[in-house]
Amino acid sequence: MNFLVVSDTHGDIAGLKTVVDRHRKDVGMVIHLGDFARDLDQSFMKGIEFVAVPGNMDGLTRTQRDLETLLEICGRKVLITHSDHLGTHYDLLKLEERCMEAGAEICLFGHTHRPYADSGRKPALFNPGALGRRATGVTRPSYGILKLDEMLVDFEIRDL
Repeated sequence: MNFLVVSDTHGDIAGLKTVVDRHRKDVGMVIHLGDFARDLDQSFMKGIEFVAVPGNMDGLTRTQRDLETLLEICGRKVLITHSDHLGTHYDLLKLEERCMEAGAEICLFGHTHRPYADSGRKPALFNPGALGRRATGVTRPSYGILKLDEMLVDFEIRDL
């Protein structure tokens, strides 16, 4: 099964609509990793299953927002987080530790605005980069496609 993974849309509704329309028929769900997760509240999302975690720019205090969600998809545990609380701008050590604590095989994270994909490590770590063109420093907006089943874990980073 394929999943559309986006992060850091920062109000770029046109970019989000473009990728949702592009992949509407070939993904089972849209996963938003924070920073303007509310961008999913659009009419073009009608009929599409989605899940989101808020980011540091979503206007909620840490006590008001869930910093992460553990999903079970295709029999695999997947942790989704914006990851600002785990220091991912500096390194991925706290993120890896948190994934292992949660028992997650796969971690999807945002916040850094930098695409990252490593399916060969345990846990597998994926960041789709920032989809929002208005996000600071984003010159090539990107998103990801997570391909997942009982035997396969693959993540493709694609340009908008």
